Amino acid sequence: MPRVILITGTRKGIGRDLSEYYLNKGDIVCGCSRTQSNLEHKNYRHFTLDVSDENAVVNMVRAVKKEFGTIDVLLNNAGIASMNHILTTPLKTMQNIFNTNVFGSFLFLREVSKVMVQNYKKRIKDLESKGLDSKNNAKNAIAEAVCDDFSGFTKESIAFGAKGEGSLLNINDRALSEQSAKSTKKPTQTTQMPYRIVNFATVATPLRLEGEAAYAASKAALVNLTQVCAKELSEFGITINAVGPTPVPTDLIKNVPKAKMDALLNQQAIKRFGEFRDVLNAIEFFLDEKSDFITAQVIYLGGVNA
Repeated sequence: MPRVILITGTRKGIGRDLSEYYLNKGDIVCGCSRTQSNLEHKNYRHFTLDVSDENAVVNMVRAVKKEFGTIDVLLNNAGIASMNHILTTPLKTMQNIFNTNVFGSFLFLREVSKVMVQNYKKRIKDLESKGLDSKNNAKNAIAEAVCDDFSGFTKESIAFGAKGEGSLLNINDRALSEQSAKSTKKPTQTTQMPYRIVNFATVATPLRLEGEAAYAASKAALVNLTQVCAKELSEFGITINAVGPTPVPTDLIKNVPKAKMDALLNQQAIKRFGEFRDVLNAIEFFLDEKSDFITAQVIYLGGVNA
């Protein structure tokens, strides 16, 4: 069954590659960017918006929910960066970076989580309803079995007759209690974690890169948001993790001087640029159904330690 995946920042770069990858897998992808996208696919929906615009984000998520009924995965990919010495960093630059990287990710995390929570509660309610049906079926089956052994009694008289020590009703109640204890047990979180959120961090944070104070600080805030929200939302079947890519050749780093980039790569255990496949591998790990016990984690690529 296809998943409904919401990805931010899908016009180009990693967001575009992720969209094409999941569309090719048969999933439904809903993406957004500040400008129109030329990505055309029957299972792709594009929304033109600024991720820090609360009304626009709310309307997008509502539209996706209305059309598809659910959102299974959120990939908070949209992000911007700027290299400036702290003495030459304008306040506007800091505000723009936090608007996109922190506030935009927060808005999508909050709104998509609302959809996930609502659908999770419906899942649990349906399972509990099935458990109640099993309880009633067990009651009828036990009464039928007792009737077979005690001809002359009706099912109703056995199930609802006068109580007494050792009466058939008490026997029925004990058997039913044992049966229903198994069938109505509430599902645990370990088997009911169907939803996934992955935020995008950066190695600039643990490396404390000079010239990237604003960018690294914004992603540090996002990491903390990831880890706290993972605790708050785990009871609703949502795992929240983050991937911290090493530099991947995209528009995000095209203006970074070569000397600066070489110095960054030399701080990694594996001294090369990242590739889309590296980022995808970490995301696929988080999205895998077998990863339902993994949340509040950050994977920094390239051998960088937090």
